[in-house]
Amino acid sequence: MALVQFTAKDLLRDKIVDPGMYLVHIDECSNGEASKDGRSVNYTVEATIIKNADNGSEEFAGVPLVWNFNSKAMGFMKGLFEAFGEVVTVESRFDTNGIPGHKVEVQVLNDTYNNKMQNKVQHNYRKPRD
Repeated sequence: MALVQFTAKDLLRDKIVDPGMYLVHIDECSNGEASKDGRSVNYTVEATIIKNADNGSEEFAGVPLVWNFNSKAMGFMKGLFEAFGEVVTVESRFDTNGIPGHKVEVQVLNDTYNNKMQNKVQHNYRKPRD
């Protein structure tokens, strides 16, 4: 027999949030894993909602969010680094190990995947306003 135990974060993982801008804490960022076809690299970001960035509501505080960047479309990562206060140019190089620990505002929408509603982080980012 195997025993399992859930964390508070586990229980919130499937909670659907209202679409909007959310202040999040970035918990993790992978150093890149090969995509399924092996022709690109995926960078997975995991964050936790702190509050609604526009109205301050903490209704969805603690809800985890997960999203990816792919090496074939690195331009989507530009806005994230700019929200950290970085200047992104053609010569810019950034270490993904420096991403965790930041707070950033992200746009979250609702989307359907395999007929199941889920939270989807749109690649729109803002510097935290507080």
